[in-house]
Amino acid sequence: MCELARRRLNVTTMTHAHSSPQSANRSIQRRRDILRRFGQASLAAGASSPLAALAGGTNGNKHCLHKTKQQQVHASISGMNSVVLSAQTGQESHGYHCGHYGNPSNVPPSCKTSTRCKKFKEIFPCGANDVDSHGHKQKLWNGSTDPDCYFNMTIDQLCSLSADCDEKHWVTAYCNASADHPQRTILNYPYVCVTDGVTDGVHGFYTDATKKQAAMEFFRLCMENRLS
Repeated sequence: MCELARRRLNVTTMTHAHSSPQSANRSIQRRRDILRRFGQASLAAGASSPLAALAGGTNGNKHCLHKTKQQQVHASISGMNSVVLSAQTGQESHGYHCGHYGNPSNVPPSCKTSTRCKKFKEIFPCGANDVDSHGHKQKLWNGSTDPDCYFNMTIDQLCSLSADCDEKHWVTAYCNASADHPQRTILNYPYVCVTDGVTDGVHGFYTDATKKQAAMEFFRLCMENRLS
């Protein structure tokens, strides 16, 4: 309830504190009516309220299935732990599982070069001294390229791995978010590849140390819910 309404209620209560029982009852009823109207207004505001906006991020009423909770949650990094009580038809967000992109023909055109799928390091920044999620650098001690470093692997190679690693989930999120994805409309993906000033991008989450881990959990637990 806003501060102005609260003050009005307090004034009404004080004014009728010493009135007749009938007046006091009318005052109580007016107070209940006001409370009820504010409650209805809050429900009508829905995702437009500041609290709902915080839970849902910039993705409005989009929702998705949380693998662990097995419940519909807000389709955003900040809202992934907020259960959606009334999911709206047509607003569910989907994303393909990593294995889907193990087949190069399923990888969107923008995620390929003219001859192959892009390597992880061709999408996300990787420094010479950076290590992948299994502790490998891009170069071996003798200066040659380490073929076991995930940074050096292509999207289809990463997504075909039986071992789990952060890199395969990042490239999967990037593919799912691609604007030229043939199933873009059906997926209704909540983010884009690169932040465009309106919608947050997968690339930006990877480079932002304050959001990177939370984004990884969201993509892994909520946005890999389609096998084919």
